[in-house]
Amino acid sequence: MKRRLGIIAGAGMLLLAGCSRAYEVYQVGGVGGKFCVPKAHVVPRIPWIPASVPEGKDFAFSGCWRNDQAHQSDCPLPSSVQGGVVGPLFNFRKEVWKDLHADSYYKTVVTQPGSSLKVEDEGSVVTVSNKHDWRWYVWHKAAPLANGGEPGLESDDVLLATCQMNKVLLPGKNQKRNAIFCRRQVAGKNYALDYSFESKERIPHNVEALDAQIFAQVDRWRCKK
Repeated sequence: MKRRLGIIAGAGMLLLAGCSRAYEVYQVGGVGGKFCVPKAHVVPRIPWIPASVPEGKDFAFSGCWRNDQAHQSDCPLPSSVQGGVVGPLFNFRKEVWKDLHADSYYKTVVTQPGSSLKVEDEGSVVTVSNKHDWRWYVWHKAAPLANGGEPGLESDDVLLATCQMNKVLLPGKNQKRNAIFCRRQVAGKNYALDYSFESKERIPHNVEALDAQIFAQVDRWRCKK
């Protein structure tokens, strides 16, 4: 899942049957068949990668996010989604605490000076932040902590999302608003997703429902035989 930009807001369009000039055709490693992605959601190659360098068997897509949060009735993706990458399952690595190397960033950020761990969502989540890092890391607890339990991460805890606060310019106004953007990586039955979205809360909720909506739309982009 690389070589393509994944966080670009694209314009929406109604899907048409089959593949035509309005589509780009992609394949994903390990997935049978092809994907016909509407050009309104196609993300071009990163400019500094030479055209002679072949891309991996994955593809990027732009989402339907708008900085004014306006509802896009003709956009097939959830309005909170900025964009993402569809890639092969063999490239996907679930971030489970016990599987991380001791020197991995996810572990060192916990032990570095200035780190802070906080139990949230009735013990089901631990957030990790560090004053030297603008992001915070949302970990889902395999076994919820009891009230008053010491915040910590254990072997089967899984990274739910990585989030950060950005200011976005309101269209037509010289004003900005605070917005929380999160990145999530998740595996489906046939392929994996790596996508970014705006969250209304510091800890994103119902991410599984958002996963399902994106997987469903990507499946609708499969080319008809």
